[in-house]
Amino acid sequence: FSSFGPNASRKLKPNVVASGTTVAARPFGRFGEVDGTSFASPLVAGFAACVMQLRPGLKAMEYFDLIQRSAHLYPYFDYAHGFGIPQADYFFYTKKEPLKTFSVEIKPSEFQSDDQNVNTPPQGPRKPQSSRSISIHLADEHISKSEFSAFDYFYYHFGNDKDELLHYEVVIPVSSFDIPVPDAGAKVFRAFYKGYFFELILNKL
Repeated sequence: FSSFGPNASRKLKPNVVASGTTVAARPFGRFGEVDGTSFASPLVAGFAACVMQLRPGLKAMEYFDLIQRSAHLYPYFDYAHGFGIPQADYFFYTKKEPLKTFSVEIKPSEFQSDDQNVNTPPQGPRKPQSSRSISIHLADEHISKSEFSAFDYFYYHFGNDKDELLHYEVVIPVSSFDIPVPDAGAKVFRAFYKGYFFELILNKL
């Protein structure tokens, strides 16, 4: 329900998010669903108070960083969700290594990545390409089978060399789909799906 980022100095906004919808008391002992950013803010403030009780003695920006790191999309971010919804279990359980929920195929080969799971094309001379795209393939066991497939959103963005976002989207994925690279200013591609985060550095053409 809030405005999208970035802020005036091109920094990330929002940093985290919380529900803007709640059930509130109404006259005569009744209850009803109501909306507003004034519900999200106290949820995060209460979460911050709990973190301060759990980890006393830290500096303000250390709490700020902890809350960001606890969010469900971290380290992925965008200008609509920030790093996502803070998660209390971050402070009580060791985070397990996420399962690989999708793979990436490069079309064509103007990219580099440290991820060994990327299917890189064979080396050799290539003709100049007029367009570029990134092909996403969901692992069979992670293709959405939910009746309400919006529970399984696929998040992705492209950033420039200042790590400002040029383009970001949230999509309901199918088993395989292509994502076009927006322009030559795109220097990094990041994606998040069902807990798995992927980052790809794009070479200069």
